[in-house]
Amino acid sequence: MSKKRQITTTTGKKEAEKSKYDSAWKKIIKKLFKDFLEFFFPDIYQAIDFTKKIEFLDNELKRSIRTAPWGTEPLMSW
Repeated sequence: MSKKRQITTTTGKKEAEKSKYDSAWKKIIKKLFKDFLEFFFPDIYQAIDFTKKIEFLDNELKRSIRTAPWGTEPLMSW
């Protein structure tokens, strides 16, 4: 019986680390979203009906741009 080797590349490590930090930022933004808007964008904050559920569409954006002709690199790298 052969053992499977796990190959870890530098790129794989960087992607895993980026994902870890990305996840932390998403949690912070979701938790403090209303406060963020109120502080930085008070006019927009006043116009939003917060009685309705806020739906974050970060995964939908990723799915949409995967099929874009330029790929995800230009958008996701900044």
